[in-house]
Amino acid sequence: MSAAEQLLATVRSVPSLTSASPWNALASVPVRLSVDIPLPPMSLRALTALRPGHILASVVPTSDDLLVTVGGTPVCQARFEFMEGIMALRMTRLVGAPRTGA
Repeated sequence: MSAAEQLLATVRSVPSLTSASPWNALASVPVRLSVDIPLPPMSLRALTALRPGHILASVVPTSDDLLVTVGGTPVCQARFEFMEGIMALRMTRLVGAPRTGA
């Protein structure tokens, strides 16, 4: 188990992070969220020909969930949306939570 996985498991095991909890100090530790956007394969020739302004289209439909990770550990699934002129991720499901709907 990686350090990120251990930290995530420990934090998830804490019932609540109240001000009286010794875990409260961890509640404000910043973590970097990452999401991988699958792109179609390209040749090395095409890769070296890329220039500013080229568009790389994802192979994932906008209706599909993407995996969000912290330190390589999956934490949730999300979908891209536009929000007030910026790209944003709307969380759809916590990893390990049961799926809802169809």
